[in-house]
Formats: sequence, C-alpha cells, structure tokens
Amino acid sequence: MRVRCSRSCVSAGVKVSRSRRKWSWRVMLSRFRRVDLENWQVSMSEDSPKRAPSATSPFPLSRMSAPHTLVDVAREIQAADSLLSAVAAGKLEAIARQIRALQEEAARTLQEAQAAAELHRAVCNFKKVVGHLYHLYKRPDGERYFSLLSPADWAGQPPHVYEGSYRLEADMRFTPARDVDAREREWAELRPLLQR
Repeated sequence: MRVRCSRSCVSAGVKVSRSRRKWSWRVMLSRFRRVDLENWQVSMSEDSPKRAPSATSPFPLSRMSAPHTLVDVAREIQAADSLLSAVAAGKLEAIARQIRALQEEAARTLQEAQAAAELHRAVCNFKKVVGHLYHLYKRPDGERYFSLLSPADWAGQPPHVYEGSYRLEADMRFTPARDVDAREREWAELRPLLQR
C-alpha cells in the first residue's frame, strides 16, 4: 500500500509542523521501509500501524454492530442454500404426492368411463330414464342386455346369467345397485353446499 506524503509531511493521517519536520523524518524513516524523495511516495512497512476496518470497508461500519467477516458471510450463504434446498425438496415431494393422487384419480375415472361405455353398448329394447334401476343379463352367445325385471321378478330363476343391477345417473353414468345408498348419502352431504 502506498501513501503520498506532502510537503507538510502528512503521513498516515498525522500532520507535522515545520518545527518538528526533522523529527518527523526520523519517525517516518523508522516506520517506512523505503522513501522515494523524487515522487514523495512512501511504502509502508509491516510494523506500521494498521488502518481501522471502517477505513477499509466500502460501507460504513459501527462499533455497535456485530463484526462481519468473509467466513461469516460464506456460512450464512451456505445455511441459506441448505434451507432453500430443504424447502424446495419438501415442495417437490408434495407435488409428487399430488401427481400420484391425480394419476390414480385419472385411472379410476377412465375405468369408470370405460365401464359406462360398455354398459351403454348393451342391448336395450326400451328408453332408459335417469334415476331408474336396470338389470343386466348375459345370453349364452355373449350378448349383454338390460331388462326391467330383476332376478326376484323371475322367481329366482332368470333365463340368462345375471350380471348386476345399475341405476342410470343424470351424467349418463351407471351406478351399481350396491353403491346407490353410499352415493345418496354423498349427495345428501353435498346438496347444502350447492345451495349456498
């Protein structure tokens, strides 16, 4: 580090009067390793007094604030990085769980749609009405058909293999007879919410 010395011998922040100029040169020579009289530049030696951190800092420092070193800043950055990594990993894990749940729901919806499409392809010799219960039978040749008669109406001996009873819903899906009560309870819970 180089410090310029003026005619009044201002060196390292100390102003010396003309009467003490001789003494100041001795002090300067003891403090500095080399003096270049042509350019009036002085190179400071290792034993010269150190400047305060506030003089070397690019921003103002207070003695009341905690000291900041490069190691402290690096430690804070590392802690922030690890915290951000943990938060990001947690969010990504939650998103992955939601994706799996959505994939399962999509697969279940596709299976229901495929089953409903197969039931709609069954032979039906009457007009289907929403909310009515229909009974599915299968002939020996593999053809499936809907009937209005349940196995009990056939006195327990239907003419063909009984495959199940289904109720036609407003969205044109078929609900198995065993799930009708559960669906009714679900709709009873949802109706007050829909009326708000």
